[in-house]
Order: sequence, then structure tokens, then C-alpha cells
Amino acid sequence: MRIAACLTSIALATAEPLATTFVTSGDGALRRADGRLDYDRVLRMIEEVEAKYSAETVYSNAHIYSENTVKRDGSSEPMKTYTDDGYDDDNYYGNGLIGSKSPQTFTVKFDTGSASFFVPGPKCPASVCTGPTRYNEGGVDEHNTTVVNYAKGKRAGENFLDTVSIAGVSVDKTQVVSLYQREGPTHSAPDSLMGLGFGAAKGKPNTFFEDAMAQGKVSVNEFSFYLGRTAKGTDAKSEITIGGRDPAKFTGTPITLPVVNHDHWNVQLDGITVGGKAVSGLPKIASIDTGTSIIGAPSSAVASFYSNIPGAAKHDKHFYSVPCDATLPPVIFQLGGHDFPLDNFDVVYDKSKGVCLGAFYSLSYPTLLVGDSFLKSWYSIFSYDAADGKPAVILAKAV
Repeated sequence: MRIAACLTSIALATAEPLATTFVTSGDGALRRADGRLDYDRVLRMIEEVEAKYSAETVYSNAHIYSENTVKRDGSSEPMKTYTDDGYDDDNYYGNGLIGSKSPQTFTVKFDTGSASFFVPGPKCPASVCTGPTRYNEGGVDEHNTTVVNYAKGKRAGENFLDTVSIAGVSVDKTQVVSLYQREGPTHSAPDSLMGLGFGAAKGKPNTFFEDAMAQGKVSVNEFSFYLGRTAKGTDAKSEITIGGRDPAKFTGTPITLPVVNHDHWNVQLDGITVGGKAVSGLPKIASIDTGTSIIGAPSSAVASFYSNIPGAAKHDKHFYSVPCDATLPPVIFQLGGHDFPLDNFDVVYDKSKGVCLGAFYSLSYPTLLVGDSFLKSWYSIFSYDAADGKPAVILAKAV
């Protein structure tokens, strides 16, 4: 059953509507006025991504609430898409509402690589919180803070409990961090970051979705993503689905990959091949991270990857260039005993001004961050109980 244009049905015994919000992609915050990548901003983005996995986070004690509420099945809405050059898609985001009486609207980046919900607060400097809306701090003040210490600077905010709604799924008394200090790339949209990683399992406050499960707001303990491409005309179909999946956005039988630990949405990495040749220097774990635009790996693995692409050359500390007109060899990710081909279109991240940069970039952190360049090819479902009652990432071929 469909409700309006943005609701779809889930393939369950009771085929009830899903909550889906359509999302936008854009990389304007990483580009100069002429459309070329601003490498200072890109480097800050890389530092911020690495910091998610290595930074020290100081969490104050938070209250966890469980209430008897009317159960709601999943629903879906669009995520918007924009691009400066008609080729790249980054920073997929959608709308989120905060507050119960007169809710405020924020543009939210949904990030499976973190676990806090950061929004621009009234004390955040305009130079780093550039969006049009500031949180009015109308929730219940917890009288404590969340601080994330990066190698360079920090992100800090005051903790509130408030009503948050995504795709029509409304969760009561979930934690909102009202930023008063922020380091890293600035964005007018998205202006907020919602972590959909593991909170409770790591001794942190619940995430929005964990609270949705605890409060009975979803009947299926999963959320999912479809990430479209501007250049292929599928950008308007991008969406996040809360409490289920959208069968219209994938084909074939979904493959379940058990989470190997609860630090992040980590799955077993068996390897990557380029034109049938194995990439060396890879870790044993891949983190499926919707908050990462491209694909990060240790520098030795990145060098091995590009050694199998004719004409590839080191561009700077993090990136390699590839011939813009080259026929690229097939790239296959091997995860949990299954092969997942990468669309060759997404091997190239940036294609502006005659220089084509590859989507694999070097990290100083010893992990493989599988970001949007991979997830455009694969519909991703993040389940809390699909692996014999334990968390799993489920992948299906995206349409």
C-alpha cells in the first residue's frame, strides 16, 4: 500500500506503510565558487571522518525512557539531491523535526558511523554553524554536555531531551546535543548530524532509532538507505526508510552480513579485487558508513588498489588521479563470503576541470570505511536483529 507519493509498503506479512524520507546529496561545502574541489575543505572532511573512529568522546550520564505508545510501522520520505557539477553526490540528507508544539525543521545528515544527534545551538558561532535554524533548546535540559575531542579541536554541546521526528516517526525524550562549539567543514545544508550507530551497546545514550525501538515506535527493527546519482537521474529517488525497507528500490535477494562487533556497523572483509587482482594491505573489517562520502583505506591498500588501474597516479597525500577516459577494470568487494561489485561509474569521485580523482582515498586509521561511493550500488539495511537476533548489515542490488 502506498500513502501519498512518498510512502511505500514493506514486504511483510501485514504489508503496512513504511516511513521514508527522501534525502538530498550535495558537495557544495567542499567546492570553490568555480566548482573545483577545495582541498583544504576536503582534508578537513577527511580529518573529521577519521576522528569519528579515533576521537575521545566524553558522554555525560543521560536518562533513558521507555513508554507505552502506539506502535507505528516504518515509513519513507525523499532525501533531496543537489550537485555543483552534475557528477558528484555527497552529504545525503533529509529533513528532521525537533519539538512537539511548534517543531523546528533541520536538514539532517544521517550517519551510521557515529551515535550523537548534533544540531546548531544558539551559542554556536555563525562562522561554523551557518544554517538558517538554531535549536531553541525547548527540550528538557539534562544539565550536562557531550564533548568529542578531535586531534585538532573539538565538538561540544549541551544535552537536551526532546521530541524528534524523522519521516513521520516521532520519538519522545531522545537526546539532542545543542552545539556551542564545532570544528571541521561548515555546511549550511545539512546543518545537523544524526548518528545512527550504536549508542546503548557502547554505554552511550540511545540514538534516535534505538529510542524508537525502545518506545515501540517501529515494528521492524531496521532502517535503510537508497542513494541515487545526479548524473544518472536517480537522485530524486534517494531516501531513508525508518522501521523497514523499500522493496521498490532493490532487486534480488538481500544478503545478510552479521556485525562482527558493536563499535560500529562493522562486517567481515574478505578482500577487494581490481580486474581480478587482489588488493593488499587491507584490514579484516569494513565499516559501513553512510556519513562517509567515498571509500577510505590504509595508504598501503590504496596504493595497491590504484596499482591495478592503468594510468593512475598519486595526486596528493590522500588521493590518486585516474585517466578520465579510461575503461576501468571491474572492482569487487568481498564481504562476509559474498561478492559485491562496485559500479565503475563510482570509482571516480571528482570529474571537474579535466582531472578525475579516484573514490578510494588514504586514511591514517587502520580500517576500511565503506561510504556512499559503494552504497550507491547497494541498497543498505541496518538491522538490530537479523543475524539470529543480533545486528547485521543487509545489502541488496540497488535499482
